[in-house]
Amino acid sequence: MRHTVMLTASALVVSAMLGTSAIDCAAADPADDKVEIRVTDAWLTATTAIAILNDERIKGSPISVDSDHRVVTLRGKVDSEEAKKTAEALASRVAGVERVSNELQVVPPVERPLVDIQDQQLTSAVRQTLARDEQLGRANIDVRVDAGFVTLRGTVGTSAQSARASELTRQVAGVRAVKNELAFN
Repeated sequence: MRHTVMLTASALVVSAMLGTSAIDCAAADPADDKVEIRVTDAWLTATTAIAILNDERIKGSPISVDSDHRVVTLRGKVDSEEAKKTAEALASRVAGVERVSNELQVVPPVERPLVDIQDQQLTSAVRQTLARDEQLGRANIDVRVDAGFVTLRGTVGTSAQSARASELTRQVAGVRAVKNELAFN
């Protein structure tokens, strides 16, 4: 289904930075300053990231933004529950976003350095565990850890390999939860 959003001409500055692969523009009424823009996931990701980066309440928080089929996913660490809610509200207000998956973890600033070190160690431990496994050693698996919450992304050969990756990851000491976003060939 094609979704279109009418934006003012000033929004084209952002689209120019993203390139033509991010959006399709078609001139509307020449007397009007509006342009029809077909929203893509790249557009949603960039626009949401810009909104979050420009908001003083959460500026500087390590938040990553990803979009897939108009669902924006927020990952990373924020200082408070209020910052988490603010990021979600900003993302949900972006034209074209149908749903926001808020996977942000609340980590107070005083705890951040320790949590970051633990996440780095946990990322390494999970990668090593998956690489040592005979079934998964050659799989293309990206590991992301936010305050002990692990996200697995990439591709594996079968659903059994995907399940195995989740099972092995859950067994690593320090893993609080696993989100499996692996696809299979």
